[in-house]
Amino acid sequence: MSLPDQNRSIAMHCKSQNLLKIAATLVLSTICVYWYVYHQRERSQISSYRHYEVASGSVDEEWKTALELSKGKDNERVHRLPDVIGIGIQKCGTGALRHFLSYHPYVRALRGEGKFFSNPNNRAKGLEYYLDMLPAALPHELIFEKTPAYYTVKDLPKYLRQILAKDAKLILLICDPTKRALSHFGMQVEEFGGKNESFDDFVRRNIVKGHAKPNTIIRRGIYHEHLQSWMRSFGSNLLILNGELLLKDPATPIKAVQKFLNVPVLITEKNFIMNSTTGLFCFRRSTDDSDAGKCVDGRRKGRTRSKTAQYILSNRSSKILRSFYRKHNEKLYKMLGRNYGW
Repeated sequence: MSLPDQNRSIAMHCKSQNLLKIAATLVLSTICVYWYVYHQRERSQISSYRHYEVASGSVDEEWKTALELSKGKDNERVHRLPDVIGIGIQKCGTGALRHFLSYHPYVRALRGEGKFFSNPNNRAKGLEYYLDMLPAALPHELIFEKTPAYYTVKDLPKYLRQILAKDAKLILLICDPTKRALSHFGMQVEEFGGKNESFDDFVRRNIVKGHAKPNTIIRRGIYHEHLQSWMRSFGSNLLILNGELLLKDPATPIKAVQKFLNVPVLITEKNFIMNSTTGLFCFRRSTDDSDAGKCVDGRRKGRTRSKTAQYILSNRSSKILRSFYRKHNEKLYKMLGRNYGW
């Protein structure tokens, strides 16, 4: 090959390489833009697509009226501190509460858990970081986030009372601590390993002669230890509900929450249908819906409470745990003026 031909070949090769680099850069830029838009939407919004689904079915006039208030006003939504926070208890139905409540057209619920006040690294980033994390809302809409870990954070009740609006409200779900411990154990095993130890062995190892070792799974079921500070700081703006009802009769606690939040009671018995496979309740848009409804994650939320439960509470562990929790439950019942029979 002559020198001019070699130069021409080299030039064509370089040009080809440059075109490939440009194409790769364009593809990468497109991916980055798509990821950013998707990520921002995931961070700032939760339930608008659910509101659309509800609107597309045959629904009551109350639903339509509520939806019309927000129609075409996405650009008017602003970020602010939450109006409602679910503070616990872990494995007592906080995920189901968020799932069902997020369908309400007056509620803007954060996906997953905020974990801002329970994570020192997040708190160090300041409230602006928290505001950016939360979904934006119109004046008539309520911003909701739930993080069960908040319940046990020391001095958090006083701090939240200082920074939140006077009419801000908290929701606390409590449940049978014995069943809760099994559910928490199952979650820990699946997320962090430790499958070589059974729940029976775990209970025997952590409860000795009626006393529990400082283990999060066991102690998280001692509800009365932190309750007084929350009640003192928020008083009537704290709603305490039996999380067991979300499994048996979800309409009752969800209606109570709507009344507590002073929003129209739009989610009622007709919006719930039981999944015949898991035994868990699902949300359906309307009574003429032919599908199975929008269900909570049966794999993650039904480890111990569904028909397809992966973990079963033995009589021996049940006896040990109920004996341990008895005195703590009695203190709880005295504080609330109600006996749950746990």
